[in-house]
Amino acid sequence: MSEPRPLSSLVSAAWLAATSICLVLIGSCGSPPSESAIPVTREMAPKGASLVVHRVYVAAFDAVEAALASDDLLVAQSTLTRLQQRLAADSASAPTIAQARAREDEIATRTLNGELPSAENVAAAIKMSEGFERVIAGRLRMAAIELSLGLERQPGSETVNVLLFAKSSWEEPLVLEPGAGRLEILRVSLEPRTGSERREARIRALESGTRLELPPGERVQVTVTEVPIEVPVGAIATRMEAQVTFNGGTVAEGRFSLPMREQVLPKAKRTDLAGWVPTSLVEPLDIVELMQRGDAPLPAILERAVRISPTRRAETLDRLGKAVRTLPVDSFHSMVPALRWIVGTNQFGRDEKRWREWLIERYETRAAADQAIGG
Repeated sequence: MSEPRPLSSLVSAAWLAATSICLVLIGSCGSPPSESAIPVTREMAPKGASLVVHRVYVAAFDAVEAALASDDLLVAQSTLTRLQQRLAADSASAPTIAQARAREDEIATRTLNGELPSAENVAAAIKMSEGFERVIAGRLRMAAIELSLGLERQPGSETVNVLLFAKSSWEEPLVLEPGAGRLEILRVSLEPRTGSERREARIRALESGTRLELPPGERVQVTVTEVPIEVPVGAIATRMEAQVTFNGGTVAEGRFSLPMREQVLPKAKRTDLAGWVPTSLVEPLDIVELMQRGDAPLPAILERAVRISPTRRAETLDRLGKAVRTLPVDSFHSMVPALRWIVGTNQFGRDEKRWREWLIERYETRAAADQAIGG
């Protein structure tokens, strides 16, 4: 008698996907499911060597896993449904190993030879399919939830709240409980005398415990953590960029708690000014006029650049691109640090020629498409 062969390659990992979904399909278990939840792990662990998913099911599990890997939930769901229909039929007809040993018919022989799945093999495959079913159900609900971050200064303090916003389009109320994760913060501080930028990156661990109740169609927010503003002495402004990654967690509908895989949220940004800098916003034309003068000191240019509203930076670049075409190259020298700050990248470093060419090309491209603001 030969035993059914163990799974190999991708479906060897698929067993792990069902028995330890947090590692392969979800990204992490994060915090444990709620009290009413069915555990995602442990319960699906095989109880003995006979609980091996039979080779006749390997291709189907491979297909489900491949669909999940590419986030094709429709294919994953339909493939799993067909597999579960087959398992239901096999469950009604497959003999146990003990029953097969007591019989002498062809089905018993083929079962003992490993050609057909035993009842134990079918039961193992059913448990595995249930694990995949929970993963798909969790992803379908997570796909209906829009997550974003916000950075909001606490009134009268030097602290910023890191806010998690969520809005669900799922037809039923959901409860989202992200697990542990991390907060990545990049701060870029601008020195007004030289225009140099100082970058500082930090990573902070986030504990589990965040909970959002999501009625259909409503936008909900919760404070994940708080961070200091930290504009260094001597800097004119600091731009903070934050990104949150949740290692996993759960999304619950009623009494049913489903796994949530790793979530990497879109970055949130804000700019904080030094205490001596005026807080009123500056018009894009103000910085264009300084450039056209040609003799404006760098601190004055930067003091205006950091006060341009983020919503008007594209307009500022359009107006600068239009104006710089008629100006001599040397009049553009002091604009480079301001331009780096407005664009938010250090793509060309201190190369005035390349920044000027880029600015002009950007304007001409947008103007040709009738997208340029202010000309």
